[in-house]
Amino acid sequence: MRRALLRCCPREPSSSTKAQLSPPLAHEQHRSLDPSSSSLSKLREKESGGASSLQPTPAREEDLTQLLPLPILRPQSAGCLTMHYERVRRGTPRLRMEVKDREVTDEAISLLLDFSLQALQRDEHFLVLWDLRQCGIPKTSQIWRCIRWGTTYKAALDERMASLIVLLGAGDLALRGVVQFVMKLTMPAVRPAIVRHCVAV
Repeated sequence: MRRALLRCCPREPSSSTKAQLSPPLAHEQHRSLDPSSSSLSKLREKESGGASSLQPTPAREEDLTQLLPLPILRPQSAGCLTMHYERVRRGTPRLRMEVKDREVTDEAISLLLDFSLQALQRDEHFLVLWDLRQCGIPKTSQIWRCIRWGTTYKAALDERMASLIVLLGAGDLALRGVVQFVMKLTMPAVRPAIVRHCVAV
């Protein structure tokens, strides 16, 4: 009877037999996750190289300098006005008028005309930028001083002024009318661009 049962129910394999028959799956899995394995090391090197390649390159000082205006003439200020004659990105020089107060003084008008004449006498083409976003309405006498200066030097201005941009604040309709009146009487050769509600130069 016992022999019959042994024939019908085969014995459980021994531990040595199990080791021989079982596939080395677990061992392979541990080996594939081993941090010291060459494949994982290569993967980490690749990821490290990719991450380092995405790091921003520090800007060189000479590159930043090229983005900043370089003064050609020393800036001058009087009252509400600061005048600049500068070179931007190694391009054409720019004559920039920057107003920082609503009250326009006679000293500011004198600086505007004298500094503009200095730029004009350099005998080179230049851009013109009027930043009037914080400017008030000039007096009638001040407006006519600018018109007389513009008509006196009209020939030189038409020859050397490459562009004219006027920046105005939002709602400066009265100041816009003054600018248009001056342009109508002086009639510059270039067509002025009047930009409203501009937040940055």
